[in-house]
Amino acid sequence: MLACRYGGEELVLILPEAQKINALVIAERIRQKLEEAELEFEGKSFGVTLSGGVASYPLDAQDTKSLIHAADIALYQAKENGKNRIFLHTLDKRHYIRIDFAGEVQVTKVDQQSEQIKVQGKNFSNFGLLFVSPVSIEIGTQVQVQIADKNIGKPITVKAQVARVEKFDSYYDIGVSFVEIDITEGNEIAQTLAKNLGIPTSSLNQKKNPEN
Repeated sequence: MLACRYGGEELVLILPEAQKINALVIAERIRQKLEEAELEFEGKSFGVTLSGGVASYPLDAQDTKSLIHAADIALYQAKENGKNRIFLHTLDKRHYIRIDFAGEVQVTKVDQQSEQIKVQGKNFSNFGLLFVSPVSIEIGTQVQVQIADKNIGKPITVKAQVARVEKFDSYYDIGVSFVEIDITEGNEIAQTLAKNLGIPTSSLNQKKNPEN
């Protein structure tokens, strides 16, 4: 990790070998810590917030100058959308966030708990998750999705509904729309995804509490 001052009010944080999702979590962690900090100057207390842009090599740019430019574009999007937030750069011209993700995903049909399918993730968006499956799943099917990858730490559990199925020669691209994401035990990546992608949250700990 390397941090440096890049401009008058701009700092650059370089995270070698980090996936884009991990960079987002680290940036969000820094933003929260700064927002919570109690600062004082000449006897007067004040607060500071941070806006940030995240870009990844080689997904968003092929050289240093282009990578910084991509992060800068995302930074200005964060400022234009209310400040005090982190935005991801994307080459897509769609009006939603997308995070590439190639980790392992386990899908279980809600009405068939014994039937589990291991599939390969492709990307997250604020609409859901796209993954590659060896078998088709009918559109409208309610599923529970467990996302496990060495780069995200604790597995993430999401309730979802199949919204798209596209058949290729030997596999299916399946898109599921998020219904609810479990933030049990303070899973930081789950919380970051929920915040930045606008996904409703639940907590198994709350469900187990008889007072709730």
